[in-house]
Amino acid sequence: MSVEYRIRPFEPEDLDRLHEVRTAAFKPVFKSFREIVGKKIAVIALADAEREQAELLDKMCEDSSPHNVLVLEQDGSIVGFCGVKVDDETKVGEIDLNAVHPDAQGEGLGNRLV
Repeated sequence: MSVEYRIRPFEPEDLDRLHEVRTAAFKPVFKSFREIVGKKIAVIALADAEREQAELLDKMCEDSSPHNVLVLEQDGSIVGFCGVKVDDETKVGEIDLNAVHPDAQGEGLGNRLV
């Protein structure tokens, strides 16, 4: 059975699912950060990290944002996303917040998306 992948532009109705993907993908990352710095520092240094990341995704997906958000679908279900922006003057691109859901990780999908 072959799996079909599709990369397409973000649509506003995708936002809730992108937050689900982001939360699932970064859960072990934030857990690791907290373990590395310890409880005392994590309470201060990482207190707002997840909220700030969620706000970044919201801003990236706004119509007025300079970002282009690409959505990765696997068999019709959203499993990843990537924010990209290009400076109009320098033509230099920047890859921003991106994630692949843990259930779809390890298949090279992040590489395809980027």
